[in-house]
Amino acid sequence: MGSIFDPEQQRKEIDALITVGITRLADACRVMVWDFCKDFKISPIQAQILIFCRYHPKDQCKVGYLAKEFNLSKPTISDAVKTLVEKKLVEREQQAGDFRSYSIFLTESGRQLAEKAGNYPSKIAQMLQSIPLEDKMGGYFSLVRLLKEIQDIGILPQQRMCLSCKHFKPNPEGSVFYCTTLHLTAQMSEQRIDCAHFEEKLG
Repeated sequence: MGSIFDPEQQRKEIDALITVGITRLADACRVMVWDFCKDFKISPIQAQILIFCRYHPKDQCKVGYLAKEFNLSKPTISDAVKTLVEKKLVEREQQAGDFRSYSIFLTESGRQLAEKAGNYPSKIAQMLQSIPLEDKMGGYFSLVRLLKEIQDIGILPQQRMCLSCKHFKPNPEGSVFYCTTLHLTAQMSEQRIDCAHFEEKLG
């Protein structure tokens, strides 16, 4: 395969077309988050931290976990958190017996800003409403499989998704799966990619 950015290659290969489409979507998301951040004078990583801490449990709102989540170094996350503390958007709570470890909590101002920040891709969600449900479900299933493969080769950290979870039990027929912790049977196209009940599948 030649370069996916070569229009001739795109004409020949659907995989090249889809890959270019994904990069364009990533560009669009980057533009939207930057536009939001300029209005509120925070950086994109600061916005990501606020959003993550608003919607995830306390034990995940720590520098080490956030560094893995966003594929950044601990010093980079620590600097971003320090700035958020100075802006009175978050507070830090030291862990008993370990002065180097702390959890990150949103202040009321931080919570309100996180909820606004979490809406930055809402235009894309609105556009998706015009696409038939069957097409969306098929596209989502393909997206989940792609994320799993990207994770497996080490580009992304562990994702809290059904395909990587020990509670995920696929049906032999392949059209549905069962979650042993939620006691839920669902279509394969309804898998979650950020589940609060996720536990890593070992082996």
